[in-house]
Amino acid sequence: MDWYLGDENKMSKLSNNDVKLIETKEFFLPEEIQNREDNNKLYSLEKEFAKAKKNRSWRYIVIFTLFFALLGAATVLITKSKEKKLNKFTFKITETESLELQQLVSSVNKDNRFIQKLHNDVREIQKKKVVVTANKKLSAKEKKIKIDSFDEIIAQKLSQIKSLTLERQKRQLELSNKMQHVKEMVNNSQALQDLRLRKQQREYDQKIIKLILKYNPIYKGKKIKSIINKRVKLSQYKKQEIKFKSIYRSASLYSKVGIDVLNQEIQEIDFLIKKLKATPYVNHVPKLLRHLEAKKTDIIAELHKIINRATSKLSYRTNLLNSYRYALNALAREKSEGGFIIDARNKNHLILFINPAISLKGKTEALVFRKDDEFIARIEITKISGAFIGYLKDLQPNKEVKPFDKILIKSN
Repeated sequence: MDWYLGDENKMSKLSNNDVKLIETKEFFLPEEIQNREDNNKLYSLEKEFAKAKKNRSWRYIVIFTLFFALLGAATVLITKSKEKKLNKFTFKITETESLELQQLVSSVNKDNRFIQKLHNDVREIQKKKVVVTANKKLSAKEKKIKIDSFDEIIAQKLSQIKSLTLERQKRQLELSNKMQHVKEMVNNSQALQDLRLRKQQREYDQKIIKLILKYNPIYKGKKIKSIINKRVKLSQYKKQEIKFKSIYRSASLYSKVGIDVLNQEIQEIDFLIKKLKATPYVNHVPKLLRHLEAKKTDIIAELHKIINRATSKLSYRTNLLNSYRYALNALAREKSEGGFIIDARNKNHLILFINPAISLKGKTEALVFRKDDEFIARIEITKISGAFIGYLKDLQPNKEVKPFDKILIKSN
């Protein structure tokens, strides 16, 4: 008799009916579906995993790996592209805002200038009203007409001031809002702004260097270097003003007004050099100014020396000329002559001496004699810059005009 484990986990004997049932199942059912206790097999999880590992496909693993890698790369590229577009957009907005701010600031400044001009106009017109009111030559009616006209103009200008002031307030409010908006934008994009500022700083530094070199140059020419590298030694001659002397007037060389103008020019040169030296120039400009001042002083000192030498020689020659004139006057009085030929080298420009006792006006004809009975030529006398000049009109054959030939002046 067989035994089996029941539902209550107890061993029990098979009855005869049970044995017959089993035999019947074995006869009619195939072996693989017989429900016999000895054919039941245990399920092993480890064995199932081992079978699944053997049946795994590497192709699907590679496909999934590539998919996730491409997905990650696409995400990074899209993110970078969006950031770049955002930066460009922010930059464009900043440039636009900057331009609008400049326009607003320019408009506000323009309004301020125009309003100030209108205020100045009003003050000027009010001054004119005061002048008209105080004018005793005008009648009350004339004063009223002028004052009414002034009041009308003032009213118009005050109306313009009021209108412009309101417009300026609107622009100032708009400017304030724009500045606040720009400030928020700058705060939101500080990194970009810092980058722009650094770039602008570099550009401004370059512009400043170029601007400094433009107005404070460093000269490279050999000639200019040879001048500015010389040691500057200011002249010890401190006398700057040129004194007027009466001999200048007597010799018809220079007037006192001319000397005063020359001294004024010297003072202005000193003033301009002083102003330029007060400006904080750099590079070669200060050296140039020192050399200009030194050369100006040297030139004036040399000019004084020239003037003194010329004045001394002029005084000597003036005295000598006066001596000659004295002798000729004495000779003319003694001989009762109208004058003498002094220089006959230029036949068309004879230098003459005329007896001071004779008064000549305009062009005068005269005859030239060597002896009382020896006629030489006929001339025309005119006075140029205080000197008597003779022009040859008719020369006798085989004759020539010589110094100390006598002049006979025709009486009018």
